[in-house]
Amino acid sequence: MTMQVLAPEDPRYLGPYRLLGRLGEGGMGLVYLGRSEGGRTVALKVVRAEFAQLAEFRRRFAREVAAARRVGGQWTADVLDADTEAAVPWVATRYIPGPSLYEVVAEGYGALPERSVRVLADRLALALAAVHDAGLIHRDLKPSNVLVTVDGPRVIDFGIARALDALDTATGELAYTRTGMVIGSPGFMSPEQARGRELTVASDVFCLGSVLAYAATGRQPFGATGNGGVHAQLFRVAEDEPDLDGVPESLLPLVRECLHKDPALRPTPRAVAERAALVETGPWLPGEVLEQLGRRAAELLDYDPASAPGHGATPTVRSAQAAQSAPAASATPAAPGIAARQAPPPAAPTMPARPPAAPPPPAAPAPARGAKRSRALAVGAAAVALAVAGAGLLALKPWEEDAGSGGRGGGGSVAVPKQFVGEWEGKLTTKGAAAGEYARLRISGGGERAVEVSVLGRASLCVTTSAAEEAAYDQDSGERTLTLGQAGSKSATPRTASADCWKPARSELGFGPASNDRLTWLVDGQEVQLTKRESPSLDKYQGVWFPETDEAEPGPLEQVGIAGTTVEQSTVRVVDGMGSDPSCHYRAKVFSAPDGLLTTPPELDAVTADMESRCPRSRSPLRLTLVDDGTVEYRSLDSAASGLLTSV
Repeated sequence: MTMQVLAPEDPRYLGPYRLLGRLGEGGMGLVYLGRSEGGRTVALKVVRAEFAQLAEFRRRFAREVAAARRVGGQWTADVLDADTEAAVPWVATRYIPGPSLYEVVAEGYGALPERSVRVLADRLALALAAVHDAGLIHRDLKPSNVLVTVDGPRVIDFGIARALDALDTATGELAYTRTGMVIGSPGFMSPEQARGRELTVASDVFCLGSVLAYAATGRQPFGATGNGGVHAQLFRVAEDEPDLDGVPESLLPLVRECLHKDPALRPTPRAVAERAALVETGPWLPGEVLEQLGRRAAELLDYDPASAPGHGATPTVRSAQAAQSAPAASATPAAPGIAARQAPPPAAPTMPARPPAAPPPPAAPAPARGAKRSRALAVGAAAVALAVAGAGLLALKPWEEDAGSGGRGGGGSVAVPKQFVGEWEGKLTTKGAAAGEYARLRISGGGERAVEVSVLGRASLCVTTSAAEEAAYDQDSGERTLTLGQAGSKSATPRTASADCWKPARSELGFGPASNDRLTWLVDGQEVQLTKRESPSLDKYQGVWFPETDEAEPGPLEQVGIAGTTVEQSTVRVVDGMGSDPSCHYRAKVFSAPDGLLTTPPELDAVTADMESRCPRSRSPLRLTLVDDGTVEYRSLDSAASGLLTSV
């Protein structure tokens, strides 16, 4: 697929991105190459106008984008930015100009050697694990959705196209619940996909096995569609054994297990990664493929949209990034009205100077397999240099991409490396906050550069924000650091506590090479250990809880009602007698749930002036710990009250 210059009806800007050219189009809409004011190159997918008019599509698209933005891991193409509320919604992902695995195998090199397939298995499995950790199922892992770069493969199209795939465009309703609805590419589906059954993450593992077999042999393991058509191919996927002739002996058991018809008997993605991982280092691709990547990088560096041919001309820069849109090609023209709604700013932003591009290697006949490998390897090494010189035009390690060139962006802040993205919790021992207080850091990815710090104390919840000022990576130790600026106040509960809130000074977050779920926070001269918080289910805490009736002296707490299945959706109602009649009613949310629920400070849910005069505006946060299915232990953080609660 070739990159085309912008057509007259195309917008010149989308959000903060200047558009450089068209990468392609598919079932979802158009895909553009864009660049931010800071010089970052992105792939921008614009939803077709007819889909943007469907309310259910918009809702599903927004949900899929939100989930895809949570996908971590090094071997995926990050979702960087999106506007799902725009007249024509769009989403921006990291641009990866490498060829697809399909191009490498079918149109270039052919079947890959054992080492390349082993690395492919390791990295693709880790990518799937990251997708699954975000609550997504890829559903369409295939060679054209795997992009090949110098330092490893990248998985694209995880979840974004699901909004389109599941839509019945005739009715505007979601169609994925219909019996027999099939989503995916026939040659790389799982048996449960082919039968239209409910999918689990194991479906992606089957697809991974098909991709590995294809990479190792150059053939689809269940034959091509030309052999009997699509229906015959789907039947072979569901019923026949795969053709694995040519898969390296050392990888054959693993690939065969991935392709087991029973989803329960397939390995997990992390198990695949562990079994495929290599200890030794070195180039993962043959020299001829590295040479191709080097030539492509040089062509991209040479591309200048200002000097491109007239409309409709096609520069020689090839790209597989358009494969991130839905696989079905379409001849539908650009969505009408985009240019009018996405007007460019008064003046075009100043683009950063680009390093002088090395001339592309002279064209030469493709060498015979095995001949001139030393020359190809040398050119392949030059491709690595081009990747660095191109300032991220090829997929670099995410911390180099985010923190390169000194690690500081315009305005004194940097994009947050994705290793730090998430919610982190720990217990404070700092001088600036009383021992025993709990801290939660919410670190966003994409374009966000602010870190939200919430500190829960015995009587208050204080929320501050700090800018991410500098990101760094130590190649010797493998440690990554993120420096946060002086915190500024955001909110406090109750509001009267705002003046007393602790505002962390300039601090540093550290992330070791083996610390996937732990951060070290150096703040106010102290070292605080933070653990990554998952979003646990609150199912067992649901309902209304009352003090046990056989207590001789029941405490002031009369009842606690808990609703919502997750921390983010939680609602906590607290009824406190306080020795008065009527009782005082409070509302709160769940702050955390690592080893029991910890609530925010309950605030008075006032109903009358009389109640406000008798009831304190807030009370101490509660810790609720499930003793068994019918009993919860409660304790106020100020230790003034504790006891057991039972559900009714």
